[in-house]
Amino acid sequence: MFSTLRFPFRWPVGARRSDVNREQESERRFVALVDAHLDAIYRTARRLGARDGDIEDVVQEVLVVLARRLDDIETGKERAFALGTTARVAAGFRRQARRRREELVAEVDAEVDADGAHGYSRAPTLGVYGERHVEQLEALALLRIGLDAMTEAQRVTFVLFELEELRASEIAAELGVAEAAVVSRLERARKVMRRTCAHRGAVVAVPHAEPGEESLP
Repeated sequence: MFSTLRFPFRWPVGARRSDVNREQESERRFVALVDAHLDAIYRTARRLGARDGDIEDVVQEVLVVLARRLDDIETGKERAFALGTTARVAAGFRRQARRRREELVAEVDAEVDADGAHGYSRAPTLGVYGERHVEQLEALALLRIGLDAMTEAQRVTFVLFELEELRASEIAAELGVAEAAVVSRLERARKVMRRTCAHRGAVVAVPHAEPGEESLP
């Protein structure tokens, strides 16, 4: 899908063949990394609160970091590195937009209210697909409100563990914190999400094991 993507750093004219070969191998690895993980980078940036207008900037900054630090990325750990980088970059953008919470709630409310404008309604004649559309919007609204109620550390941990399914040990390594801190943040984040759902009469299903269980790390 991204076969035309070019590695952003080129060796100068006159470089030795070994340098050129190394650069070509780096380019192939970079393109493969982007092909494999670009969707997850976009998804994670959005879930961590990056504005629609900032998504492309967040992703581009992440790709620049990946290209520059390509030699530092261990084989087999590309996904964790990419998403950890995304979390840090998205956090930086989020700090520049402190009013995101009010805008996020307004955006969600408008999105749910807009179902009627698109021909959807809660009437019995809605049909199964329209009902699913409304349910999906409501679930999305609940997730966004819950994420926005978390601290930055809780939000990052919840998204990477519960939604992107990184292991606790991977999250700890990428964020530079102890694994125990990841477990603690995840526990608090889950409580926030459960409280958010309870306030709105919904039930949240946690897909992973509870912190401390054998499957968590």
